[in-house]
Amino acid sequence: MVRTIYRLEGDDWQRLRAIRLRALADEPDAFASSSARESGYDEPGWRRLLEPGPWWVAVEDGADVGIIAGGTHRDHDVPWVFSMWVDPKWRGLGVATPLLDVVVDWATQQGASRLGLDVADRVPRARRFYERYGFVVGGRAILMPRDSTITLVEMYLDLTAPRTVQPSP
Repeated sequence: MVRTIYRLEGDDWQRLRAIRLRALADEPDAFASSSARESGYDEPGWRRLLEPGPWWVAVEDGADVGIIAGGTHRDHDVPWVFSMWVDPKWRGLGVATPLLDVVVDWATQQGASRLGLDVADRVPRARRFYERYGFVVGGRAILMPRDSTITLVEMYLDLTAPRTVQPSP
């Protein structure tokens, strides 16, 4: 179980860069951006990435083992989950749920009644996790702009309903 979830601030841009590039390299089909694109960011570019909404990292034994961001989707007026990733060595060990919990709490504090996310069809493990958490498919399925062979499926969580996360199979 993760001991610490830490919210990143502007001066944490190097920390964001390190874990974000790990995530993009590990699961390139899960993200709308790419390692090639973001590895070219300079300090102001990484600081800008921290601006639209909060980012958090999961820390275990002094190492950053997961990341997640929240924000408002540009096409929807609801809070959105962006860039969730857990280090492969830590998958299935209780990192993902507390990461998602912080975004749920953040969205709830904003007075939102639902939380959305996009999940890539190439990452079925992530979709199963979101479904166990309580997200349901709703809205649209679109092709990923940077790779039209990947479909992004919108999922939503009703923040007004009692939440019971189903255990992993």
